[in-house]
Amino acid sequence: DRVLQFASVSFDVAAEECFPTWLAGGTVVLRSHEPVPAYDDFSRFLRERRVTVVNLPTPYWAGWIEEMDRAASALPPDLRLTVVGSEKAQVDDLRRWSRMAGDCSWCNAYGPTEATITASIYRTDHDPAPSTVRTVPIGRPIANVELYVLDAHLQPVPVGVAGELHIGGAGLARGYHHLPALTAERFIPHPFSLDRGARLYRTGDLARRRADGLVEFLGRGDDQI
Repeated sequence: DRVLQFASVSFDVAAEECFPTWLAGGTVVLRSHEPVPAYDDFSRFLRERRVTVVNLPTPYWAGWIEEMDRAASALPPDLRLTVVGSEKAQVDDLRRWSRMAGDCSWCNAYGPTEATITASIYRTDHDPAPSTVRTVPIGRPIANVELYVLDAHLQPVPVGVAGELHIGGAGLARGYHHLPALTAERFIPHPFSLDRGARLYRTGDLARRRADGLVEFLGRGDDQI
C-alpha cells in the first residue's frame, strides 16, 4: 500500500496515517504542506504517486467527488480505500460516491483525539448499502474499543433513543495535561467493567444505536464546535 499523508503533522489524524502504515510495511506518501490542494491537483497527485489509500476530512472528500462527478472524471486507478472523518457524512454524498467508486472501498471513521484516534468504523462493503440508509452511521467499534449510549444517570438507553456517547477500552488518554478537574469530569470510572481502574470517556456527542447495532451520530450535547 501507498498511503497518503494528508493531515497536518500537528493534527492527530497524521499519526493514524503514518504509524499503522509503517507497522504494516506500507509506504507513506508525503505531500507538501501548502494550502489544501485544488481538486484537480489532488487527483493528479494521487495518480502520479500511485496512492492506494487516502484518509480525508469529510467536507474535502465531498467537494472532491462532486467536482469529479461534474467533470465526469474517474477515480485514480490505484485507489482501493477511502476513509473519511471529522464531520458528519451526508447520504447524498455517499450515494454519489457509490455511483462512481467502482471497486474502491469506503469507510466513515469516528473518534476523538482522547480515544487515539478512531473508535468506530462504518464500512459500506460490510454494512447496509448506501441506497438503503437515511443517515450515514459511524458504524461499529473497532477491536478493543467499547461504545455506550447512556443517559444522564449512566444507564444504557433503548435502541433508537438518543443519549451521550461514551468510549471505553484500549486507547483512552490518561487525561488532560495539568487539568485535573476537566480530566475527572470527562474520564469517569467505568460502570460496566470489573477491571480495576477502567474508565469511560464522555464524548459530549449525542448518538443513538440502531436495531442492527450500528451507531448514528446526532450532534453535540453542548455548544462546542
